[in-house]
Amino acid sequence: MRTMEMKKGKNRRRIWLTGLLVLGILFGVLCMKPDHAQAATTYKSGKTIYTLKVINEKVYLYGKTGTGKTKYLAKISNRGYSPRFLFKYSDKLYFTFWGEDCPHIGYYDLSKKKARIASSQGAVGIQCTYKRYGRYLPYMSYFRNLCVLDLQTGKEKIIQKNCRYAMVSNNILYYVKVCKSYSYPTADVVVARCTMTGTSKKNLSCVFRIYGPVTKLTTKTITYRGKSGSCTRTYVKKVTPKISFSSSGSTGGSSCKLSVETTPGSQKITWSSSDTGIATVSGGTVTAKRSGTVTITASMKYGGKTYSVRKKIVIGYRKSYGSWSAWSLNPASSSSSLEVQTTALYRYYYFYCPVCGGREPYQGLSDCHRYSLKLSDGHAGWFPTPYSQCNSQPYSYTTAKRYTTSLGDGQIWNFTAAEINCNTIGYYSYEALDTIIRRGYRTRSVYTSYYIKSIN
Repeated sequence: MRTMEMKKGKNRRRIWLTGLLVLGILFGVLCMKPDHAQAATTYKSGKTIYTLKVINEKVYLYGKTGTGKTKYLAKISNRGYSPRFLFKYSDKLYFTFWGEDCPHIGYYDLSKKKARIASSQGAVGIQCTYKRYGRYLPYMSYFRNLCVLDLQTGKEKIIQKNCRYAMVSNNILYYVKVCKSYSYPTADVVVARCTMTGTSKKNLSCVFRIYGPVTKLTTKTITYRGKSGSCTRTYVKKVTPKISFSSSGSTGGSSCKLSVETTPGSQKITWSSSDTGIATVSGGTVTAKRSGTVTITASMKYGGKTYSVRKKIVIGYRKSYGSWSAWSLNPASSSSSLEVQTTALYRYYYFYCPVCGGREPYQGLSDCHRYSLKLSDGHAGWFPTPYSQCNSQPYSYTTAKRYTTSLGDGQIWNFTAAEINCNTIGYYSYEALDTIIRRGYRTRSVYTSYYIKSIN
């Protein structure tokens, strides 16, 4: 009896342990992840982070916005590894991955929420892009064609045949071009470069010519196998763009010549003035227009960036003058091109005898007694010399009149003795029935020229 009970107890323990083992296995299975991620890469566009994962050699695309949960988007391929995002164009997210027998270029349409293969030629990946065009080398043979893929239409085009290696730096595509159709180990290859212009290319100068198979290519070096083994050569020197003034011109003239030096050399220079009303610039020649301060800028574009240098130029002015005009009773106003002076003008007069040529202080019978002087024989002149400063002389036969020969023309001029020391402009003489002290004007031209005063 006891033996049977012991057997039953052992069976119960076995069942209990077996149950625990099964539960442990089930718990472990439930806790295990169903898939193992072999490779993953991410790309951020706006607030969304896209993740391309390879799980059990299958390619999947996931998305995550902000702090939200990761969301499954699409299955890309049943077979693939080594995923890599390239870029986002329009509503398409482009990527590359290695397929079953070759690499592919694919994309995920974010608006249609569908995945497609953009190129299945066995492309090793888009090396660079220009606007909507991608460049790549198909992975079909040892010598390949450099192709362009229109990301909008999906059309492909060959732009260079027989290439080996390609890479991009500062929008310049470097590639190795095979010049002879020999077998690769003896082929004549050239390291070349081009810029991207839509579906075509713009060739730049070849870097140099080498012989032998290329094993590594960067923007600074190339490694190839020669007769004496592997050899590395530096063929691209990194250029730091620079622009600086080589000549600041000279001051004092109405214009000056500015010159710049650039690295690299022979760059196209664009000149501009902050105020063309103060100074203009053309080809580096600055021409002064009016006084003030202006900034002259010289710019160059290199590698998609703009580099500039500036000079602050102060424009000064000079004035030169013409000769003074004679004094006149005609009013005049000052301006930027005319200077005006005013003073009191005094009226001097005489009566001229046409018979003897004498100058008389009175009307009536002349001193020669052969002509009767009339009002129409009178002559008047206006001089800035006051009556009290004219060095006058009295007549022997009258105290009412005086005469002077000191007005600058050597002629005899008369005036009334009662007007000595009178200097009020607008004075009216009842004897002459006229205003005999009036305001006078004289003018001269003003010429303004502008010059380069300082350059900083």
